[in-house]
Amino acid sequence: MNLFSIIIPAWNIEKELAECITSLKRQSLSSERFEIIIIDDCSTDNTYSVALNIRENNKNIKVKRHSKNLGPGGARNVGINIAKGEYLIFLDGDDFLPPWALTELARIIQEKPCDAYAFNWAWCENLNKAIKSPPGEFLPKRRDLDILSKSKEELLEVYLGMGMDGSV
Repeated sequence: MNLFSIIIPAWNIEKELAECITSLKRQSLSSERFEIIIIDDCSTDNTYSVALNIRENNKNIKVKRHSKNLGPGGARNVGINIAKGEYLIFLDGDDFLPPWALTELARIIQEKPCDAYAFNWAWCENLNKAIKSPPGEFLPKRRDLDILSKSKEELLEVYLGMGMDGSV
């Protein structure tokens, strides 16, 4: 069983998608421990063809194409229905992870079992720079991590009141 299912909604990102998937192929965590699910949301460019080419010779990559544009939320929901992993990770097709990311997340999960995890993000202009950078190299951009220790009711109130980052 996969530890992670990484769900990537894809719409007109033919240029960015390969870099995103390259970052996942370079993970220090064995590819047998995670699956990558690319959901093409009726792209009008070559995103679907790029996804199919990426899938070749990569048994941990699945590709699905919508017949109707559902938006990123709809694409993520389709990915959830396909997912076999114990934990879901949502990435956008123009995102990438440094090579140590999944190994570090797996370590945290083992040390502190929980139903859901939130973590910071940082902006980096290219994959090669991120690959060569150690954990903590980039300035964190998420400013609401302390809010996550609140109760479920308080979290809903803060979220619905637009008091926290709504990104997946």
